[in-house]
Amino acid sequence: MERTRAGIVTPAFILLFVISTAVCTGMNMLNVICPLFVIEDLGRTTAASGALSAVYTLSSCLVRPASGVLADRAGRRVMMAVGCGIFAAGCLLCGLIPA
Repeated sequence: MERTRAGIVTPAFILLFVISTAVCTGMNMLNVICPLFVIEDLGRTTAASGALSAVYTLSSCLVRPASGVLADRAGRRVMMAVGCGIFAAGCLLCGLIPA
């Protein structure tokens, strides 16, 4: 009896790839654009821009271990949906900042 192997390119894989690409693109855009936005549009100093980057880095370092534990308890799909929702809300809220 011959066993057939399922290919890696499934609809779930494609969806995960698209979501992952969108989140990584958004994260990289935030890393580059936020300091420039603070300096140029909000008229703050480079120190304020550096503080924003430091707070962002520190918060991500603190949240990631806890999110791993929560993913084990609540389920990875739930955490992925919650994480994408929080990230999308944060990106949308950036539009409410008065320039």
